[in-house]
Amino acid sequence: IKDEFPEIKVQSKADSLNSQVIYFLGKLSDDYGLRQLQLKFKKTTAHKYSSETIPISKSNFHQFTYQFPGNLPIEKGVPYEYYFEVSDNDALHNFKTSKSQTFNYQKLTDSELEDKLVKEQHETISNLSKSLNSLQEQDKELKQLSDLQKEKKDLNWNDKNKLQQFFRKQENQEQLMKKFNTNLQRNLEEFQKDNPEKDDFKEALQERLKTQEKEIEKNEELLKELEKLQEKLKNDELFSKIEQLSKQNQSKERSLEQILELTKRYYVSKKFEKLAKDLEDLSKKQNELSEKSEQSNTKEEQDKLNQEFDNLKKELDDLEKENQELKLPMDLDSEENSEQEISNEQQKASDNLDKKKISKAKENQKKAAQKMKEISNAMQMKMQSSSGDQLE
Repeated sequence: IKDEFPEIKVQSKADSLNSQVIYFLGKLSDDYGLRQLQLKFKKTTAHKYSSETIPISKSNFHQFTYQFPGNLPIEKGVPYEYYFEVSDNDALHNFKTSKSQTFNYQKLTDSELEDKLVKEQHETISNLSKSLNSLQEQDKELKQLSDLQKEKKDLNWNDKNKLQQFFRKQENQEQLMKKFNTNLQRNLEEFQKDNPEKDDFKEALQERLKTQEKEIEKNEELLKELEKLQEKLKNDELFSKIEQLSKQNQSKERSLEQILELTKRYYVSKKFEKLAKDLEDLSKKQNELSEKSEQSNTKEEQDKLNQEFDNLKKELDDLEKENQELKLPMDLDSEENSEQEISNEQQKASDNLDKKKISKAKENQKKAAQKMKEISNAMQMKMQSSSGDQLE
């Protein structure tokens, strides 16, 4: 019987907690036996693939799992493509091979990863705010349920139905809270993970989140007790537990308000630090452009940097609005005059490049770059000096 080509089927799934990690489940088969499985990978622009051998059994069927990129020498910010290739044991035909579909991957740079984590923090803040509103609504419902005991000796079908609906809502709320808690803890662990400097504020926030998690677990246990009591129609015990749940919810509401405020402060401070770094990077780009030859130092290139600076200014303005919404806003005085000076110098540089006045354009570019660096340094110093106040 003719020896057929081996078969390979591969499924992929991103890690729910870390989108930079991809998990693979693969199935291999061959009518006369398998020989080898390899991962072939390369930079998208490269011509030659590198390979890594994945151990498999030499039987007719094998199922494997793989985590990409694992320990592979993958560079940040560079696009890669890769696939799995299996070979059979048909030595007469030089070991026939089959390959999976080709996958694409690009590891985020440190700056891109920080951007992503800061955005996630912002989303979590929004979700926590919604949870706080839901808790306040549920407090009103709990009050109504508590009043039932004073008004009625026995609960009718409608009353029991209201209770069941409330339990469902509360359970959903606890699950959402648990999810937000987990996401925020993961986000904080990932954020500036490679930074050797100790962040006391982050540690204090993580500690508060762990305490909140324990409170959520207590609430879940109490909800289970309530459902059992409701089924047994033990009204006195039931309403005693409802009052207990009401107190726990009020405590949780206060705790959530504090965590929300702490998270907002952490977000604002880290976003401010990130924008300071982005401004420093833009200063380097502006300076590098000023030193390029006439062929490379063009109006089009300068206009790109002008737009980047405009985007940074907008982000700073938006951040200041969020800062002002804090109960105790931080001192993030913007350098509006300096920002306007930079915009003026950049615009002059574009105009001079358009008129082929290269020497004057370079002067404008260097002034803009220097001013950007000064503002970036001032921003970073401001956050360092306020870190102690923040923790307090």
